[in-house]
Amino acid sequence: MDRIDDDVLAAASDGEKAAFAELWRCRQAPLLRYLAAQRIDPAPVVARQVWIAVAGEIGGFGGDVASFDRWFFTIARRVCTTSLPPPVVDGSGVNTPDNAGVAALRGLAPPLAEVVVLRLLAELSSEDVAAITGRTEFDVDRLLTEGLTELVQLATPDGVEVR
Repeated sequence: MDRIDDDVLAAASDGEKAAFAELWRCRQAPLLRYLAAQRIDPAPVVARQVWIAVAGEIGGFGGDVASFDRWFFTIARRVCTTSLPPPVVDGSGVNTPDNAGVAALRGLAPPLAEVVVLRLLAELSSEDVAAITGRTEFDVDRLLTEGLTELVQLATPDGVEVR
């Protein structure tokens, strides 16, 4: 995930358009991966709703970059859980190379996929993921281990033993 510096974050909080565009550039791809793992379709439409919410609330944000990531994905989760109908699983194109990772994540139960994406793709700490999802750090670590174990099983051909 591309890094944001505190100056860009402060400028975006102050309403500077170029700084907000930089936030979008750095966080749009991880957001789309998060939404895809949550089986949100169409992800770009929902991502737009997330960015509208972020734009409306960023003026009141007053933290560092780590706090921003936690805040950002909390908003994404809120948009997914409060303003959308149940997710639709769209299997179109799941065998293309660009979508192979998303297809694998869709094979996981939603809580496992959410934790894997937030911990590994969004590069958030267990503490941050726990705060976003309302789980304990222990549960986040347990779900991450379970999710990674399932991903290995999904990726392993039948008859091959994984050690």
